[in-house]
Amino acid sequence: QDMQLEAARQLDAQLQAAHGLDLLLGGQRRDRLLEHRERGTPGELGDQVAVGAGDGIGRATAIRAAQLQAQVVAVDIRAEMLEQTMQQIDAVGEQNALGITGDISKPATIERVFQRTMKSFGRIDGWANVAYLSIPAPIQELKIADFQSVVAVNLQSVWQSAQRVAPVMAKQGGGAFVNISSVLAHRTTPNISLYAMVKGGIEAL
Repeated sequence: QDMQLEAARQLDAQLQAAHGLDLLLGGQRRDRLLEHRERGTPGELGDQVAVGAGDGIGRATAIRAAQLQAQVVAVDIRAEMLEQTMQQIDAVGEQNALGITGDISKPATIERVFQRTMKSFGRIDGWANVAYLSIPAPIQELKIADFQSVVAVNLQSVWQSAQRVAPVMAKQGGGAFVNISSVLAHRTTPNISLYAMVKGGIEAL
């Protein structure tokens, strides 16, 4: 069962890595950015926030945005993993980047990320919610604290970030959210009811 979950996660990673940046940018804007990259001129990606950037899809998203000359804000609860991401971002070039360690299941962390990003860069052009928490177990063995934790990390943080950031994006003329779902929202496997549930919630949101 754990192997099934890992295989599904790997499939998700492949699909999201291929399409996540397209969703964040839009095809035409991405093409213009790549053209700027080839010419060595400044890009137009602006400021991008990647939540859950310590590894996997989140790290890949943050690094790719930096390669396209974005100002990147990388967020993760794991300080050591986040530091590794920041080192890889720093190796890309001289664009500004900000690393913030915090638990995005806490409303205060979302607010802190928002405030520090606005103070540092003055705008938010993209926000990628990639952080996740899964507690594989039969439903009868799960506790209410498990439910609350999984919802807080995977769904509440997505809702709260949209509530906080969308007005800023609207005022500045636009922006993009990427909220990572999963094939498991449509075709689940045993013992991952909480994870499948919150991914379905993301799609409904």
